[in-house]
Amino acid sequence: RKQEPVVLPARFPHLLVNGGFNVNYIDARLSNAQVLGAAPLTFGAAQVDGDDIGYGFSLGALITVMPGTTIGLGYRSQLQQDLNGSTTVSLVNGRVIANPATTASLTLPDQITASLRSQISPQWTVLGTVEWTNWSTLQELVIQPNGSAPSVLSLQWQDGWFFSGGLEYQWDPKLALRAGIAYEISPVTDEYRTPRLPDSDRIWVSAGLTYNWNEHLSFDFAYTHIFAQTGSINLGPSDPANATRGTLVAQVSDAYVDIVSVGLRYRFDAPTAKPALFVK
Repeated sequence: RKQEPVVLPARFPHLLVNGGFNVNYIDARLSNAQVLGAAPLTFGAAQVDGDDIGYGFSLGALITVMPGTTIGLGYRSQLQQDLNGSTTVSLVNGRVIANPATTASLTLPDQITASLRSQISPQWTVLGTVEWTNWSTLQELVIQPNGSAPSVLSLQWQDGWFFSGGLEYQWDPKLALRAGIAYEISPVTDEYRTPRLPDSDRIWVSAGLTYNWNEHLSFDFAYTHIFAQTGSINLGPSDPANATRGTLVAQVSDAYVDIVSVGLRYRFDAPTAKPALFVK
């Protein structure tokens, strides 16, 4: 999905600065049922497919404020994505009645991250991260089929935030154990939550380990469980994205996600980088 090589390294006594070039590929599909005619009443479906490649950049800095304590700062730029594809309109029996070329544009948000890592004893290290994502740049998605009126999905997202904290314990020279907890504020609000994306605030709980096989080879393992909070859906005919669908009042509950990650790292001449506490 994304290629992000690190370039332009510049080393100073207590500062490491780097930059990266991002390439982001999107292959999207959006579908929904439709009322295609009133006399006689005709039902069908529309499916939009499109893809695009977007380009951006990343900047980062790692500051050693004192022995054993570092602060990391990162910035990832916005990505402009102009998708090209088609809209397939079909009847319930599968017969295609229209297939116009279609375009859609969206701006993926920029992101700022600040993190702290502090070794408070030979065995214990404290970790913390704050991340801001500029999701408020994405207020609506306009889908434009050739020769037809545009279809507008009203999102009205707000900025997203992610706060995490954790501990790492150096069991012995080869094995490090870590655990943490995080809280993420969703960009989706109650007023604009839909069945298509019933997102809500969530709590992350994570545990993992690193095992150094030798001075060059190491293995990482992490498990994360995400508890999504209950969210309500209140859509009516006055909502632009729900004008022909009536009223929907619902509640999203008991949602969760499990993430398992396994990694292998081989070091040539630089010190082994510490893995992320949370895998996103």
